Amino acid sequence: MLGNGIKQTTSTTGTGSLTVAAVTGYPTLAAAFAVGQPFAYALLDATGLFLEAGIGYLSDATTLVRARVSATFLGGVYSISAPTAVSLTGTTTVICTPHAATLESMLPTVDGVSGIGRWLYPANRTMNTATVSLTGLRCLYTSYLFRSGARVSQLMCNVTVQGGAGAVIRLGIYSIRADGYIGDLLATTGDLAADSTGMKIGPLAAPLPLPPGWYYVAIVSSANATQPVVTAWASALASVLGGGPLGFAAGGVTPIEYRHETLASAVLPASASTTTTAVTVGTAHVPAIYLGAA
Repeated sequence: MLGNGIKQTTSTTGTGSLTVAAVTGYPTLAAAFAVGQPFAYALLDATGLFLEAGIGYLSDATTLVRARVSATFLGGVYSISAPTAVSLTGTTTVICTPHAATLESMLPTVDGVSGIGRWLYPANRTMNTATVSLTGLRCLYTSYLFRSGARVSQLMCNVTVQGGAGAVIRLGIYSIRADGYIGDLLATTGDLAADSTGMKIGPLAAPLPLPPGWYYVAIVSSANATQPVVTAWASALASVLGGGPLGFAAGGVTPIEYRHETLASAVLPASASTTTTAVTVGTAHVPAIYLGAA
């Protein structure tokens, strides 16, 4: 995926594959990668300014195929939401460099429900599942390691025991602050009916481009007397892998549940509270929330 010190140029114009030429003193793509082997590339204009980043491969020793464009910067506009290949003019520099969508290349996925595309599991949890009963108006946050860039268009959880009449839940994605605490709400679903069982799928208002990194997923339920029960990650096997956002070690660590108990309605807050959000260690289970890739 990555090669050291690679630099080439191309005079190819347009949006298609590029014929690349060697630059004196720098290794070529063909020196580092076999034909068909994917790698991260970036394109720079004649002044060295960033134009495009993506995943490409060589179809022969001097032809770079721009297989997947992940980011562009054109006319002062930065795009990571379904970007398309930049139409090149003049001489363009080609380098091999890591970028936001290629820091990690493996992402656990499952086609959980036919016809809706990929559902993404949290990479920091094992796939062993149990159930957990929600508490009305208690917003639960769980750390989520997103290992590869993707556009998220919907969120899902599984209600195994229905709540009372009119019960609803909402799901959301939060950023993580530099201190490891829960940050701002990035996207949320609308109300999802929790007074019936089954997979509850909530579309986002617009696809959310997410680079790799740590996030929090959240769930809140309405204040019904009978609360829904949802599928959850089993605590005994759901250790945080590779060190969590707060530095939790792997190996026997039970899930960390952040608990916000001051919500007035089943609507996720724009920012998580830093004063009334308590942390519970050793919780039996944490709700399983799935991200749907666009």
